[in-house]
Amino acid sequence: MAADVADGGRPVPTDGRILARLRDILVEQMDVGPDRVTPQSHLRDDLGMDSLDVVQFQMAAEEVFGVVIPEDELDRLATVRDAAQLVEQLLRGTPGECLPAASGGSPPC
Repeated sequence: MAADVADGGRPVPTDGRILARLRDILVEQMDVGPDRVTPQSHLRDDLGMDSLDVVQFQMAAEEVFGVVIPEDELDRLATVRDAAQLVEQLLRGTPGECLPAASGGSPPC
């Protein structure tokens, strides 16, 4: 399946490819098996990430995908799926449109 193209003309990887790259980052960073990192895995509760781990994950994702993850968006990430959606939105130039508020709730998309 071909990647979509963002407004800037650069290709946007599919959601599955983004999830796979984020899983690879988390497997290496958190020293866990790939079976422990699913789209539903909670970054803090399931993977045991602390605030430093989250910042290191942010920096690795920014380097891999060539995006800048704003701290206010980073604070809203709960699961691996949330991180993948945010990366996709940043690549498309539409951050924050589909992430739930930090207090919870359903995303609008």
